[in-house]
Amino acid sequence: MNADLHKNNISKAYLNYNPEKVSTDYNNIFRKVSEQRTKAWFECGSIYFVCFLLISAIFIDGCEPLRKKFTRKKKKASVEDETVPLLEPIDYPQKVYSPAETYKHHYSLWQVWNNELQNIVLESAYRKRKIYLVDQIIAHLEVMRNLILEEKQISLISSLERLRKVKSDLEAPVPTRNLSALKRDLALIDKEIRNSYKFTEIESALKQQ
Repeated sequence: MNADLHKNNISKAYLNYNPEKVSTDYNNIFRKVSEQRTKAWFECGSIYFVCFLLISAIFIDGCEPLRKKFTRKKKKASVEDETVPLLEPIDYPQKVYSPAETYKHHYSLWQVWNNELQNIVLESAYRKRKIYLVDQIIAHLEVMRNLILEEKQISLISSLERLRKVKSDLEAPVPTRNLSALKRDLALIDKEIRNSYKFTEIESALKQQ
């Protein structure tokens, strides 16, 4: 009986089968599925686009402090009307040295230049240096001479003339005297000045201001 019933159902289904209706139903189903899929893609795309805009806005706002941090700021213009105190120049009185202080100062410098000349006079080199030292010695002795009375200048004037002769010998292209003779002459001048023109010997003969 069940077999007969099953056969009847199959027969009815076969008799009711309409190919055109089946095709139409299939197309309707496919169209609905496509519409739903398109709608789903559109909704997802909209969501992605909105998320992109939100992320971009957050990123831009977050970078703004960094951009401000590394942006060089313009220096504020100095206040033009700022008053600068003017300091009046102070005139300091020029120190005046006494004849005694001046004499001792130049006598000390004469000793320095004279000692160096005595040490190198026998050297064949240092010709220009020797001439320079003689010039320095003459300059300081001239200042000393102008500080003492005329009657005490005679021996010093003689020493200055002999020093100028030494300078001429050093400047000559062909030496007129050997270095040993110059050494002896310089030693005699040195002895005369130390004995007669050191400060303790000449203090009473200094000119007064």
